[in-house]
Amino acid sequence: MNLTELVKRAGIHPDMVRYYEHLGILPPSERTRGGRRAYTEDHVERLVFIRTCRMVGISLQDIGRLLYFRDRPELARDEIGDLLDGHIARINDQLVELERVAEALRSLKGCP
Repeated sequence: MNLTELVKRAGIHPDMVRYYEHLGILPPSERTRGGRRAYTEDHVERLVFIRTCRMVGISLQDIGRLLYFRDRPELARDEIGDLLDGHIARINDQLVELERVAEALRSLKGCP
């Protein structure tokens, strides 16, 4: 797929694709005979993962570490477990806070 299709499916800005490639958290694309970039479903999946992690406040450095170990599960150790536990705990706290906000909005909706 081309860059336009990729960014549409992943829900990101085209500049971010090049930036993530530059950082090394997105593998470079293949090139067509005409020199155009050609992306795969793996690129879409990885970009959606990156976007989702960024939405919940995970740093690009931590995303890089998560992807490194995701690509090399045989290397995953306690370090990655501790990193994941920290992010899971923070996300759970965010969920509690989001539920409070949702409840406040529901109560406002019921007000005259």
